[in-house]
Amino acid sequence: MNHVFTLFVLTSIAASGQGPISDSARMANIHVLVTDGWGNPVSEAMVQLKPMGGWGSPRWIRYPKESRITIPPGAYVVSVDANGFRKYADIGDFSAGKSFVPLSLVVADIETPEPDRQPSLIGRVARALLTNPPFWIRIVGINSGDARNIEIDDTGTFAIPHLLPGRYMVFVMNAGVLKDSRIVEVRSISKEIEIDAPEKALPE
Repeated sequence: MNHVFTLFVLTSIAASGQGPISDSARMANIHVLVTDGWGNPVSEAMVQLKPMGGWGSPRWIRYPKESRITIPPGAYVVSVDANGFRKYADIGDFSAGKSFVPLSLVVADIETPEPDRQPSLIGRVARALLTNPPFWIRIVGINSGDARNIEIDDTGTFAIPHLLPGRYMVFVMNAGVLKDSRIVEVRSISKEIEIDAPEKALPE
């Protein structure tokens, strides 16, 4: 099963000085890091950057022997093949300058007729943290680009389905104000958590 997520690209563009811009300054300089959902390094992977719209040929990175590549700016389909991991596919829009691209892979399940298991995160939030509606949970993958917002119901419970195994930051929000944050590990089975009020309230 292929999974497509939001690709976070950290980009820095060098300020141009006086005089004409060199050809190298007009290019996108990509640095990739390939890990699993827990931040562990992947020993070997093939990363492909395929221009969208058919305007150029695909480029390859043989990771980790290679981790950097220079390409024309533009939108690319980024895909990763690595033994023992599910195929990764995403879209990246790279501008001129330096871009750091973390790529998080998911361990492949054993081949069975059953669909891949995707765990859920189910939780209950203490009433003391729910003071100013609307209430919601924001969850962000630490090593992946998965980010979602899920409403907390009137009983203080929430459920986030179809997650990939890995570490996540979980934020409790009240009308845009952060009330609590914590790191949660989600593995191959669904996880239940209780979010109690902290001993010391977060500054608003």
